Amino acid sequence: MCPEGSQNAPGNCRQVSPGRKNSFFWPISALAVLAGLLATGCGSNSRMPPTFPVSGTVTVDGVPLAEGAISFDPADGVGSVYGGLIRDGRYAFDVAAGPKRVSILGMKQLGEIGPDGKPMASQFLPRKYNTASELTATVEPRAGEFPFELSLKTAVRSR
Repeated sequence: MCPEGSQNAPGNCRQVSPGRKNSFFWPISALAVLAGLLATGCGSNSRMPPTFPVSGTVTVDGVPLAEGAISFDPADGVGSVYGGLIRDGRYAFDVAAGPKRVSILGMKQLGEIGPDGKPMASQFLPRKYNTASELTATVEPRAGEFPFELSLKTAVRSR
């Protein structure tokens, strides 16, 4: 029998770190639900600003981001947050007009099954693309295309 907090594997037990118990789908689903709730707001939709379609591509070092999530937050921090999923490097959803701070999460499959029976994944993009995002976009009152070309490569300084 394996101790509490461990994961059974044929013939042995192994400890699962608390930060890795969540499956791949949980962080993406949570972000999508949160973005949907914030975009929908409470009460009458007549008080919500009009939204406009945005779409685009997200690449990492020239390769389409397989799976992730993207959010468009008001640049001034006031108003609704809008977001959606990235699949095969593409995203599309509606956003209110104005300047936005863009956050992108990139999920990478770990090749393991979590305690909940779902595939485990890890967010692999640097903070400058999400929690400390340097990405911006200005959404106009019409459909807009916003490609994001991200890089994991670091610049090498010459001496």
